[in-house]
Amino acid sequence: MSRKKLYSNKKNYDLLEETRTYRKKLQKILQDLENAPKGNRHIFYNKLANILLEITDHNSIVEANYKKAIRLYKQAIKERGKNPSGLYWSNLSFAYAKLNDWDHAIKAIRQSIILLKKEEKNGIKHGNQIKILKLEQALYQEYKKRTPNK
Repeated sequence: MSRKKLYSNKKNYDLLEETRTYRKKLQKILQDLENAPKGNRHIFYNKLANILLEITDHNSIVEANYKKAIRLYKQAIKERGKNPSGLYWSNLSFAYAKLNDWDHAIKAIRQSIILLKKEEKNGIKHGNQIKILKLEQALYQEYKKRTPNK
């Protein structure tokens, strides 16, 4: 397909523009990751995974992005070491849910709730986040019942 035809189709043009936007975001985060002190790299792994989850319009890349996002969230969790983040576990749960992997989504959200409660005891405010996660957990369990096994 010629470049002129490619740009004349609005959907293709939008896809190209969206791809450019995500590429710029990813390049910036990767650059920041390279320069980040070792103890702060988890922040950038989480950001990279979040960007991958934003790309939802094009089915051919979506599932692969969710799988990459899961790997990055796990890396962010690993980088946190002895100070795991409930937020990262919540994000991991969401990525699993996007793949209809309910068992892993439920395990991750349970871990997130535990960690967020600990964080609140240590003075970190999460507002209604724990209530929201409990509702998400219930939804995941319901989806699991209704979704045929893979």
